Amino acid sequence: MDAAVAHAHRHLAAAAGEFGEIALAVATNRITARDEVVYKSEARDDNLAFDLFRQGLRRITFRAGVSVDEVGAFVRSLAQTRDVSASDIDFVGTLWQEELEHIEYVAIDGFTEKLFMSEERFTTLFHGVIEDVVPGLLTLEEDDGGDQHRRVHRPADAFNAVEKAEAAEARIAASIGGTTEALTKRIQDALGVAALDHLARLFASICVKDPQPLTDAQLREICTRLIDAYAELGEWQGMATCARSLWRLSRAADSFRAGAADRLRALAPAIAGGPMLARFLERVETAPRDALAWMRWFLIDCGVLEAPALLNLMKSSEAPEAAAFVKDLLHRQGTASLGPWAARLRDPNPVVVLEVLEVILNSPLAAQARPMLIECLTNDDGRVRARAIGGMAKSYDLAVREAILPFLRDQEAEVRRAVARAVRRAGDRSVAPYLAQLVKSGMFSGLDEDEQRQHFEALAKLGGERFLKVFEARLRLDGDGNAISRLFNRGPVTLSDDALRRSALAGLALMGTPEATAMIRDVHRRADLTLAGHAHHD
Repeated sequence: MDAAVAHAHRHLAAAAGEFGEIALAVATNRITARDEVVYKSEARDDNLAFDLFRQGLRRITFRAGVSVDEVGAFVRSLAQTRDVSASDIDFVGTLWQEELEHIEYVAIDGFTEKLFMSEERFTTLFHGVIEDVVPGLLTLEEDDGGDQHRRVHRPADAFNAVEKAEAAEARIAASIGGTTEALTKRIQDALGVAALDHLARLFASICVKDPQPLTDAQLREICTRLIDAYAELGEWQGMATCARSLWRLSRAADSFRAGAADRLRALAPAIAGGPMLARFLERVETAPRDALAWMRWFLIDCGVLEAPALLNLMKSSEAPEAAAFVKDLLHRQGTASLGPWAARLRDPNPVVVLEVLEVILNSPLAAQARPMLIECLTNDDGRVRARAIGGMAKSYDLAVREAILPFLRDQEAEVRRAVARAVRRAGDRSVAPYLAQLVKSGMFSGLDEDEQRQHFEALAKLGGERFLKVFEARLRLDGDGNAISRLFNRGPVTLSDDALRRSALAGLALMGTPEATAMIRDVHRRADLTLAGHAHHD
């Protein structure tokens, strides 16, 4: 049985997922879905349709999301109650006890009428309710009950006529359904902003009702769609009035009873949060300048949106105008949004951290974000450390110097170069001795030429002639090789070309003092052709 249930669930779930729901109409010997017969039996009372019909079921709807457990419960209940002569279990009652969320049904409740048949007034009222909910249900004539022998089935013209009529009705319903959207649009265009104003007032009155039949999620969705409807019609003033009025209602939540108060507070994200802004961004290209200015003020004044949510919206915005609008909001956030950023800067994914850093450092938040930037210096990714150092360079002072100076010997070249750029840009001469130590260290020869040149130039700019000896030592003016080989080399020493000498010459050229120029000329006089070209050029 489990395999059969799983098979049935697989097909039902697929069909319900595709169409949203599958509604089955039950007759004595057939089951139809929309205008198609999906089950039909020649037997009058020995068939699946009759078993369902006899239990009072007239319509069964399987909605999207139906689970295998729900299908199993339905099948088991039918199996238990199929033989009504041997069981007093009611099928519909069993289904009701199961509380099947994704299976709905319409059934004629026979025992209710019998229970209250002595109370004529109650029965009349009960029938009235049923007639309002499902018109014509109580007047349906059921076929005769089953008997022990199968009856002879004789097709009749009337039966075919009914089927043709039902098919024609289904076609008409389908054609009408296709015009529903267009008809709704025409009504909306005819009523215009007056209809939206009426809906806004109606929505506000519903929000403060307690108890409330709608969930908070449903109310938020309605709220967002209502505000967006004004923008869709180009009624920007109406949009502003509606959003501002609903926001004030939300802020006045304490004036209402507890249930309504909580509901009103929960509306805030729908009025001035991400969902509403996302819909507004879809129309930002057509919005007039004053509408953009008002929306910018409104969102900042409400303070619902935090920087991480704005970043996500900026990344997902395809239109340049939309991305620019969100970026401007980020710039105007101020220190109030730094709290949410702190958690994002601790994300284990360095790409996320770099994106957050870019937003912070390209906004007025950079100066206030220094504590978070200093914390980023402990990040395992060198790109993050380098970007944080570059960001702090814009507000260089003693605290920044103390924070970044140890990273002059970082294991990542990108980080070391960021420190050199920062101290040179700030003109901090006190860092020159540390640069000299780096240039003289054993690790310096292993750096690439661009980085060597950068450090030599920073040393020349910040240290000047005080550190000419460091340049002289790195130029190796007494030649290459060890001391013994130089001792036996009685001829003039020729200086060969290498990256270290080229980088030192670049620093001397930047220094530009008479002593530095004399040292360059000395190298040019004694250098091989390649190195002499660099010395002459510098």
